[in-house]
Amino acid sequence: MHNLNQSTSWKNLNNHYNEIKDISLNKLFKDDTNRFDNFSLNFNNMLIDYSKNHINKKTLSLFKNLLTEININKKIKNFFDGNKINFTENRAVMHYLLRGSYSKKNKEIYKNDVKKSLKKIKKISDKINSQKLLGYSGKKIKNVINIGIGGSDLGPKMACEALKYYSNRKINLFFISNIDPTNLRETLRDINYRMLTKKKLFTRRVITITRVQYGLETMPITTTGCIRCGHTYMMNLN
Repeated sequence: MHNLNQSTSWKNLNNHYNEIKDISLNKLFKDDTNRFDNFSLNFNNMLIDYSKNHINKKTLSLFKNLLTEININKKIKNFFDGNKINFTENRAVMHYLLRGSYSKKNKEIYKNDVKKSLKKIKKISDKINSQKLLGYSGKKIKNVINIGIGGSDLGPKMACEALKYYSNRKINLFFISNIDPTNLRETLRDINYRMLTKKKLFTRRVITITRVQYGLETMPITTTGCIRCGHTYMMNLN
């Protein structure tokens, strides 16, 4: 990894910060009557306005120098080529495949894995939303609980909120992101004790911890490490 704060460009930005930190936004707008036009972008009906930040043309120039020094173009290429840029977990970061973007190097991954998985997700979500997927007792599913931490919580929550207009309002959504079992127990008090649950890294160990902490010890675990009991689903990394 590049030691960003040790680079010459970073030090120049630090010095520049000390030069402009006390200049008010009011003065910046007065000094540049075209500030909004100079510090905003409009692309495909999406407006990005960064004119109300403590920056000027010199700031942008220094940032460009920083990006050049750390070779940002190569880093972007490594990202889209599927190279292992996540040093913490030693793996690639290919979220863009979920949006249908891919390069020549990961086209097959998109076709053989991602696209098929997205179809499966659509199939089961359509069944739940239309209430054609029934629970273990033959009744319609009315409550859906998502268990996840970090992106496994915020991602589904954001998607549900963004698409709320198109949702089936007869289905209640709940999100659990706390390893303290009280969170789930309080949620389960007034609903039937069955759930749809999703987690990015549902390894066998995580499932065992989940079962014990949430009092779900009766859930059976298959040899693949996944749980399916009535209308309980757990989806793992693969």
